Amino acid sequence: MYGIAYKKLNTFLAAIVMCVLFLQTETHAEYIQFTFTGEVTEVEGTPWEPWSEAEVGDAFKIQYVFDSNAEDQISGSEMGRYSFLELLISIGGNELSTSEGYINIYHRDLFGDRYTLRYVFSDQLSGSGSMYGENMFQSDALPTDIDWTQYGDVNGFWGGVASLPAGVGSIDYLITDFEAAIVPAAPTLVLFVFGIFLRRRKQ
Repeated sequence: MYGIAYKKLNTFLAAIVMCVLFLQTETHAEYIQFTFTGEVTEVEGTPWEPWSEAEVGDAFKIQYVFDSNAEDQISGSEMGRYSFLELLISIGGNELSTSEGYINIYHRDLFGDRYTLRYVFSDQLSGSGSMYGENMFQSDALPTDIDWTQYGDVNGFWGGVASLPAGVGSIDYLITDFEAAIVPAAPTLVLFVFGIFLRRRKQ
């Protein structure tokens, strides 16, 4: 008798957990991953670790994940600001990651439309990258994809990481390829694993 009641209680609790996780998943729309790759175009001064030996021509990658439902932190303007979840930069195979920074979407400013990514690794290390073009966006909403090749021949996507104070060292890069992909949100993965667990228990 107690065994049956225990099984019913487990089933009830499992149903509640599934409902909560499902609602959390619905709240987050999609997690989008942007990956830009290219190469180092200039190295000035003495770069910091782990890129102290970076050279022109080294492979460069910047990859970051953001919630497509991220909230605009600046209201009532033609510039949107959105936080990313995680960002990784790789130069010559050496990597650093951070969750500190944001994406700025400028609609019809002095440069036309502009997509700017700013990131901070520490008090001494930060960087940014920007892409300019005409009529890139319809508003300052966060885009989940970019037809960046339309502007690659004109302005491309450029940027750099620099150690502070300015003048200590910097690395500039040029992006040549771009990829956008949908990645599973954390609640979605939990639901998947939890579903497998319940299935095994029933068997």
